[in-house]
Amino acid sequence: MRQGFDRLAHAVKLEPGEDPQRGSLFIFANRGATRLKAPWFDVNGYCLLYKRLHRAVFELPASSGGALSVQIDARRLAKLLRGSARESTRKSRRGDRASKHRQRARNRHRGDGIDLIGSER
Repeated sequence: MRQGFDRLAHAVKLEPGEDPQRGSLFIFANRGATRLKAPWFDVNGYCLLYKRLHRAVFELPASSGGALSVQIDARRLAKLLRGSARESTRKSRRGDRASKHRQRARNRHRGDGIDLIGSER
């Protein structure tokens, strides 16, 4: 996602073989589907939409037959730009420490002799 106006316009010319100055909107997404760039040519220059989602992903349309590009209508574009919520798989460091602390407290109260405080990993 480090490409700017010129490199994205060049990519449009190479892959789909389109003219980026014809008024179409071309969308580029990162592998994680959390960031989008959409360059388009307005009357006298390029504009660039860049959107990064937090705790969500873009639902990218599937291509048929291994095609690199897909055409969508305005309704599907609006849905794409909304993104969809994603369940977090990572635990925060604070939450992880709190759960370890609770586990240590349970082990001490159980009286099973397990105490991990001060131990090395």
